[in-house]
Amino acid sequence: MKYKYDTKAILTLTLFSVFLTLFTSTRLAAQSKNIDHETFYWLRYSPSFDLGSSWSLKGELEIRRWAFPDRQHQLLVPRVTFVKSLSNGWEIGAGGVYFFQSLPQDGEADIDLTRPEIRPHQDLTMRDKVGNVGITHRYRLEERFIRKTEGTELADGYDFNLRFRYRVQFRIPLNDKSGAGALDFKIGDEIMINAGKDIVRNTFDQNRLYVGIRSKFSSKSNLEADLINWFQQRSNGDDFRSRYILRVTFNQSF
Repeated sequence: MKYKYDTKAILTLTLFSVFLTLFTSTRLAAQSKNIDHETFYWLRYSPSFDLGSSWSLKGELEIRRWAFPDRQHQLLVPRVTFVKSLSNGWEIGAGGVYFFQSLPQDGEADIDLTRPEIRPHQDLTMRDKVGNVGITHRYRLEERFIRKTEGTELADGYDFNLRFRYRVQFRIPLNDKSGAGALDFKIGDEIMINAGKDIVRNTFDQNRLYVGIRSKFSSKSNLEADLINWFQQRSNGDDFRSRYILRVTFNQSF
C-alpha cells in the first residue's frame, strides 16, 4: 500500500513550528536593550551530482560580505553533503563545511584575523506537497570545532559545541511551466539552538526568516534571489544582531 501523508497534521505542525520560531525571536528582541543592525550580501554557487542508487552529492560555495562598507565577513569553501533518498519523501544526509570567519565582527574595522572552523553535520529532511505547494522540513545537527584565538593570533586547539537547526520552507509556483521559464516563490524560517559546556547565556543562537524567487533556466539550472532577516543572540546573552541580507544563488545539477 502506498503511504499517504496526513496533510492536516503536516500543516498543523508546520504552522506551529513557524509560530514558535517567530514567537521566540520576537520575545528575545523585545527583551534586548542592544540590537545592532547590519546589511550584507551573500553570493553562492550550489552544484549537485547524481551518484546513482538514490545517492547524490550536494556542494555549496558561498562568499558573505558586509554591504556598507564592502568587507569580507564569512567564507564557506566548501560545504559538502552526501544525501540518500529514502521512501515517502524522506532523505538523510551527512557532510561538513570548512568555514572562515573574519574578525573582528565589525564591518567598519580592518580584518585582524581570519578564524577557521571545521563543522561536520547530519541531516534528516522530509518533503511533501499540499496541492501545488511544496513543503520541506529539515532537521540538522552540527558539530562545531572552532579554532582558538589569542588576541589577533590563532592559538592551538579548538573550542567545541553542538548546534541544532530546524528549517521549514514553502515553495509556491508562480506560473504553469516546469522547465525553462518556470518561476516560484518561497518563504521559510530556520531556528538554531546551541548546546555544550561553553554555552552559558546564548542557548538560542539565531533565527533566519526569508522570502525569495527562483527562476529556472532549464531542468538542471536555476537562479534564486532571497531576502533574509538573520536575528542572532550574542554570547553575552544580552546583545543581539539583526542582519538584513540579499542572497543570490546559482544552482546547477549534473
